[in-house]
Amino acid sequence: MVPLAERRAARSAAREGRTRWWPVAAAAAAGLLVGGLGVGLALSGRDGAADGAPVAQPTPAEEVLGDARLDPVVQDGTLARAEMRREQDGELRLEVRVPAVPDAEDGYLEVWLRDEAASRMISLGTVSTQDAVLTVPEGVRLAEYPVVDVSHEHFDGDPTHSGTSLWVGEMVRRS
Repeated sequence: MVPLAERRAARSAAREGRTRWWPVAAAAAAGLLVGGLGVGLALSGRDGAADGAPVAQPTPAEEVLGDARLDPVVQDGTLARAEMRREQDGELRLEVRVPAVPDAEDGYLEVWLRDEAASRMISLGTVSTQDAVLTVPEGVRLAEYPVVDVSHEHFDGDPTHSGTSLWVGEMVRRS
């Protein structure tokens, strides 16, 4: 005969053994169900929208409006490039790539949009590295300012064009 206390202890141990695996089995089953649904959606070609409607595809981050080959004004110079883009936020930006920038004690480069006669100009900003991205002010009509001009400026306090253009080129619009 087995004493009552030992029988109760044995039953209790058996019950604990049965209840320990139940949470693990339930979690495994839930994981298989969720994983199976995900694989099923992926293989069916659905995009995962709750109502079955297609999810909007991301729009391109930018639209290239035009580019310019900037010819050197000096005879032995190297070409520079410029590209006008409309960013996703609607801003116009001009990316300029120049082959070199002056040493700081020799001045700096400034980028301008100008008309063909160089009678009207808009400064977009300075270039301190060989690659620069400058924001075009809102309201500028690019058809009226089709030329990109990169000038060599000096720290003289004069905000106007120095008269020394290093690279100049007309923006060619892309369709």
